Amino acid sequence: MRIALGIHIEGVVLPRVYLNHVSVMLKWAKTHDLVLCGTTRTKVASARNRIVDSAIEQDCSHVLFIDIDHILPDNMLDLLVENADAAMVSGLVCKRQFPYDAVAFNFLPDKSLDETIVKERGEVIERDACAMGCTLVNLEMIRKLDKPYFFDARLRSDLNLCLSFRNQGFRILIDTRVEIGHLGDEPIITPTNAEMLRKVYLEALSNEKICD
Repeated sequence: MRIALGIHIEGVVLPRVYLNHVSVMLKWAKTHDLVLCGTTRTKVASARNRIVDSAIEQDCSHVLFIDIDHILPDNMLDLLVENADAAMVSGLVCKRQFPYDAVAFNFLPDKSLDETIVKERGEVIERDACAMGCTLVNLEMIRKLDKPYFFDARLRSDLNLCLSFRNQGFRILIDTRVEIGHLGDEPIITPTNAEMLRKVYLEALSNEKICD
């Protein structure tokens, strides 16, 4: 298995992210065959398509997409490759702003999104769409789709890829054992602290209304 690490950089990479990513990549490189693929200053859909094309050209079997506002655990890649036969498998990441819901969706009959609540922990679950910035994508399966793989049309490019996969009957998984830190509101948002932060936010909002 040869894995491309796909990173789209637009803006400044914070030191905490840079150090985290370098650290985990060094660890992963000891046990995995890795290739770095990256782009900068281009639209997200175009950047992701370029990364996929580059990974395929370098004979990679998978691409691990990584966002530059994610803090990654050391064991992320080891756990994700356990389900490398799926079309996509992501870690569990919460939105970086209130209400900090997990990034996990199902498609309704009209192809709109149903934001499903993720209560599971320590297991692998199946959804119609997952986060993209901590996600292992199977290149054998993506090559079965029409190009461009990522495109913006009604839905975001990552959600359109998920929809294309699901239309082919391919599996999209979320490994809830892999908890991702998401930079945004301080502190870093994780699946572990999201519920507590949600309660703090609502309590502060309630107190503000009483004062008014």
